[in-house]
Amino acid sequence: NQEMTRPTTRIISGPTKDEIVGDTSVFFRFEGGDASTLTRELRYQYQLDDRPQMLTENNGAEDRVLLQNLAEGKHRFVVHAIDREGNVDAVGAQAEFVVDSLPPTVSITQPKRGAVIGGVYPIEGTATDGTDFLDYQIQIFSGARVSGNPLFAPFISTQPVQGNRLYAWDTRAAADGLYTIQLLARDTPNGNFDRSHRAEEIVTIEVDNTSPRAQIK
Repeated sequence: NQEMTRPTTRIISGPTKDEIVGDTSVFFRFEGGDASTLTRELRYQYQLDDRPQMLTENNGAEDRVLLQNLAEGKHRFVVHAIDREGNVDAVGAQAEFVVDSLPPTVSITQPKRGAVIGGVYPIEGTATDGTDFLDYQIQIFSGARVSGNPLFAPFISTQPVQGNRLYAWDTRAAADGLYTIQLLARDTPNGNFDRSHRAEEIVTIEVDNTSPRAQIK
């Protein structure tokens, strides 16, 4: 007589309980148990969200799967063991996780590239993240690119900014010439499957605080 007891399945590696995944791919390992089938002889089928169920590689013999090209947001992964009699775990093992692979949003709206500025100048723009903002920093370098040491220690703020003042730069402390403003923003890694993301915006401008001289002939 055919054995009708269904196998069981558990996930042994991978994100669960709405953990954050910092990339668009995620790796799961799992294992099954059965009364009459050796673990190494079990096969597996899985489902991601509402997609059709699929066997793992090697006609279901692989006890792992790499999910790729995942969309941002929440996902549900379910895997079922299959014994040698063809009985399928009716419940399966389930994991829900959230993909958050996007970097923060950054922009410098003032000054514009190539602008000539002077005095105490408000650097304006955006440094924010929709879910897990950590901080942003402003650094200013002499010349037309990010190179060497900045003029001063980075200005760092943990407050996100949306289309407003990022930093007030007293250009009078700098010699006239070309400078490059660098805006960096980071988000916060959450859990074992997330990672920090970084975004950058660079603007090169000219500082001119020299008053024009009038000549009388």
